[in-house]
Amino acid sequence: MQFTARRLVSIRGTYYFRMAVPEDLRSAIGRREFKRRLRDRRFHTAAAKAETIGLLLQQLFEEIRLGMTNPDPQDIDQLIRRLVAEDYHGDLVRDEYVRMRRNRVKPEDLDQERRRIEHRISQLRFALACNDTPTIMDAAYWLVAEREDLQDTFPVNSDEFRKLAREMTKAQIEALKIQVERCQGNYDNPHDAP
Repeated sequence: MQFTARRLVSIRGTYYFRMAVPEDLRSAIGRREFKRRLRDRRFHTAAAKAETIGLLLQQLFEEIRLGMTNPDPQDIDQLIRRLVAEDYHGDLVRDEYVRMRRNRVKPEDLDQERRRIEHRISQLRFALACNDTPTIMDAAYWLVAEREDLQDTFPVNSDEFRKLAREMTKAQIEALKIQVERCQGNYDNPHDAP
């Protein structure tokens, strides 16, 4: 946790993640530091998000060092699948991290959490059905804004960007369905399987 806490910064009550890019990779990545607003005011959930982001960045640094990164722009579908999978996995890892570290929860609180998640699923499904652009594209805007390497591949309002946004929304719905199952004590799903 100390490793994570050093990368958390609180500004006006909201936590931000900051991590320096190793000097040997700065020219390849084109920046000295990664910054990301975590959209969280609670230390423990912000720390869980920071831990996930830190691990993903460490993995990215290693891939760049090994020459495995820089996806071919012609293979957009593969890149979209990878980004969606990372986002989907990150959501579920953060959810489980928070569940493991919280105090005992009353059954009525779990039921309220389940209803809140089911309501969010309904909102996202409705947004997909009627192509509610602001709702669908929120996560994609955030992802592309944070990652300069994606800005040329996914220009806002391009077909590729819209596809990324829709796929991210579908993955978010799937992640939320697993969270509902977890609220009911059911961990029998592909993500939680050993």
